[in-house]
Amino acid sequence: MTITMIADPPQNSSLGVGFDSGRGRPGDPQAWKQKIGTRPIPARLALLPDGKPAWNTVGASAILQIAVVTFLVIIPLLFPEKMQTALNYINVEIAQPVIEIPKAPPPPPPPAPKVKAVKV
Repeated sequence: MTITMIADPPQNSSLGVGFDSGRGRPGDPQAWKQKIGTRPIPARLALLPDGKPAWNTVGASAILQIAVVTFLVIIPLLFPEKMQTALNYINVEIAQPVIEIPKAPPPPPPPAPKVKAVKV
């Protein structure tokens, strides 16, 4: 039996962190048997009993889902007009600056020459 005093320095100060954490030391491979114990308990490794199906829960869930889908389908039939929103948007066109370069109009075509008839 060893007595440890408060004034004695701790044996290991790594607190399980770092290279010297003591994780590589070999342990007792049969330690799990000691933790379980020696008293046989048949329920530890036995299968759980089969539960009876909860048809009440399945039926209630199906009825609830059908009711929700029916309600969502009936809503447009009960309120056929469109919902008026409070937001009214007004589109206003903003004047754009003129970026085209004006061109001079093409010159008028020259007048056709008059042909004089020759008298013979």
